[in-house]
Amino acid sequence: MNKKRSKLGPVTVIFILMINLPNLAMILDLDPTPLFGKLAKQPPWPRTVGDIVHFPGRFRLYYTKNFGFRGSIVRLHGLIKQDIFGCSPSPRVLIGKDGWLFLRTEKAPESSRGLEPFDKGEVDQWLNMIDRRLRFCQSLDIAYRFVVVPNKQTIYPEHLRSVMSASADVTRLDQLLKAADSRSLGNVVLDLRSAMRRAKKETEFSLYYSTDTHWNNLGSYVGHIEVIKSIKRNGVNFAVAPVSRLAVESTRALGGDLARLSGLKLDSHDELIAVRRPDWRQIEPEPDAFFFDSPKMARNRVFVCREGDVDNVILLHDSFGIALIPHLAHYFNRMRAIFTHEFSQALIQNERPDVVIQVVAERRLHTLDPRKL
Repeated sequence: MNKKRSKLGPVTVIFILMINLPNLAMILDLDPTPLFGKLAKQPPWPRTVGDIVHFPGRFRLYYTKNFGFRGSIVRLHGLIKQDIFGCSPSPRVLIGKDGWLFLRTEKAPESSRGLEPFDKGEVDQWLNMIDRRLRFCQSLDIAYRFVVVPNKQTIYPEHLRSVMSASADVTRLDQLLKAADSRSLGNVVLDLRSAMRRAKKETEFSLYYSTDTHWNNLGSYVGHIEVIKSIKRNGVNFAVAPVSRLAVESTRALGGDLARLSGLKLDSHDELIAVRRPDWRQIEPEPDAFFFDSPKMARNRVFVCREGDVDNVILLHDSFGIALIPHLAHYFNRMRAIFTHEFSQALIQNERPDVVIQVVAERRLHTLDPRKL
C-alpha cells in the first residue's frame, strides 16, 4: 500500500504543478502576450458595497484575459485538431479547401445553401420594413438603398468541402429580390452577387479574405460600384473608375477573424489587398462630429471629402460596411457611417442627407427580426 502511494506521489505533484502553471505564469508575468486584444488590468480590491458587487465580474475579465499561457494552449489545441485530426478547432469555423476558412455560425451556411427559406409572412416582414424606410426617406426627398452583401460561401463555393457545397435552388436573398420586384422595390434592394461573380472571373485577386469572414478592399470596391450606379441624385452622373483601372497591390498578412477563432492567427496567412483608384480624392475624418440618438447607434464616424459630387450621405452598416466607407466617401462631401441595423428617423431628419444606404450581410436575413429594427 505504501509503495503504491509512493509511486503515485510524483504523478500527483506533477499534476498539481501543471494545473497551477497558468496561475504561476500570471503571478510571475511569464507569458504576457494576449491571445488577441489587450491584457486587462488587475482590478483594485473593493472598498465600497458597489465595488464588492462589481468585483467578481471585473476579476473574471482580468483572469480570462491574462490567463497564463492561454495563447500557447489555444494555439497548440488548434494545431493538433487541424493538422493531426483534420477537423476544425472551433465550432464556429468550417475548414475549406486550399487553406480557406468559412463561418459556420450565424446561419452563414444555411443562408448560402438555401436550406431554410422564408415563409410568406417572413419575406413580407422584411419588405414592409424596407418600404417604411423608403417612404420616410422619400417624404424628405432622400434616396434610399438597401444593400445585401453576399456571404463568402455564396461567391466562393468551390473552396468549400463537397459535403458543404451542395445547395438548394432558392435562397432567402432570391426570395427577397423576387418579392421586392413584385412590390416595385426592385431598384431599392440591391443584389451584388452577379457583379461579384463577374469580377471574380476578371481579376487574379480574391474578393474575400481566405481566413476572414469579410470581403477585402477589392471586393468592397466591386460592391460600391453597384451601389453608386443605382443612385441618381439631382442629375449628378457619378464617375466610377472600373476595376480594370485600379492599381491593386497584395501583401502577405496574418490570418483574419476566422483564423483567430481557431486559435491559429499566428499560423495562418492571408492576402492583404490595397486598391488605389486613378481619380483618388482626399478623405479625412471630421473630429467631434457625433449625434447620439440611441445607445446602439453610438459607434459612428464622420468623413469629409471636399471634392465630393453630392453633399451628404448616411451609411447604416454592419461589419461588411466598414470596407465600403473609403470607396463611398469618395463621392460625398460628408459621410456619416454608423455601425447599426437600426433606422433612426430623428437622425435622418437632423442630418437631412441626400442618400441613406443600408448595408446588411446576406446571413442577417436569417438572424435579424425586421419587426424589431
